[in-house]
Amino acid sequence: MKKILLIITLFTTIGANSQVVFKGVSPSSISGNSFVFEWAEPTGSWSTTIPDFNLQNTFVQDTLELVVDNSWTGNNPAYTIPHPLANEGCFDANGGAHSQPSLAGKIAVVWRGTCQFGLKAALAENNGAVAIVIINHSGAPVGMAGGDSGLFINIPVVMISTTDGQLLLSEMANGPVEVFIGNKTGSSVNDLGSSKDVSNISKYGSVPTSFVQNGLNNFDLGLTITNFGSDDNIPVLNQTITGPSGYSYDTTITYGLLPAAQDTDYTYIPYRETSLATGEYTINYNLSIQNETDQDSSDNIVTSSFSVTNDVLSRARTDQSTGDIISNFYPSNYTLAMSSCMHLYEENLPVGTGAEGVYFSVSSDSTPLSAEYFSSCYL
Repeated sequence: MKKILLIITLFTTIGANSQVVFKGVSPSSISGNSFVFEWAEPTGSWSTTIPDFNLQNTFVQDTLELVVDNSWTGNNPAYTIPHPLANEGCFDANGGAHSQPSLAGKIAVVWRGTCQFGLKAALAENNGAVAIVIINHSGAPVGMAGGDSGLFINIPVVMISTTDGQLLLSEMANGPVEVFIGNKTGSSVNDLGSSKDVSNISKYGSVPTSFVQNGLNNFDLGLTITNFGSDDNIPVLNQTITGPSGYSYDTTITYGLLPAAQDTDYTYIPYRETSLATGEYTINYNLSIQNETDQDSSDNIVTSSFSVTNDVLSRARTDQSTGDIISNFYPSNYTLAMSSCMHLYEENLPVGTGAEGVYFSVSSDSTPLSAEYFSSCYL
């Protein structure tokens, strides 16, 4: 049979270091949650003594403390989300420096507004804060200029979105909130992480079940395993597939030694089945460390799903209860950049089924992703 290969790829420019994270540590309601953020890098309008999160094992982890100096009253009306605390953390109404002893040894949290980012950071640092988190008043985090005080800052300065800021503030109202901000590589002795491979998400987006049932192909996720720890570790990966009527499939693979602070290539765990019942299926990859306890297990689980309807096994399908189209896509949590790839081809197949159409859809009409384009290659 004539070989037909179609590769369609969506690219955007990958920006920040993928190991630089803003993650919840405690309480359990936010433990492992990753938040999108921008940070002040030690260049340009910011001091060269600001911690550089591009460097491994450069991070701050501590309890959040809200900046409140009670020197201003009323909302700042100039912003999309007017907030009385947007005025806090600057000089007070009499031109005096903001003073708040409770910030000592804490990560200061303040709303964007009234004065320059650098001044808010300088006053937080003067009060003993180990870092400052600035909540944007109007949506996603943006890049920050240091202003008049930026060249004198020695603590990390980061910005998060309005939504994430409101979430953290609601958690802080109930008790202490601890977060990790920075480069997690090398920050723990034992820490493995797994993620869907950006370049090849699954071996196939949709295939006739006969491809699998004849043992010629398999359907699974691309996976990247990273050793973020400072010790060499042996990854152990358990794959579980659940489906209709209590159907389940388990397999465990133990890999060789993965040196500290290194990635593996993406890894396929073959899944071949001779009989697939119609219905929804879920694939779970659960990563662990042989003979060790993972010190950050929040990134050890990767999950995806597919369905079998008639004779097609697919990650894009129609919800049988609502009729809605379900479009599985990755990375659904990326807000800065992404790359996706799908392959459809025929070669030595048990049936002569060709690709009749490929559908693309945008999951949201509001996204900060930039430099997006589609490219196709026919071989």
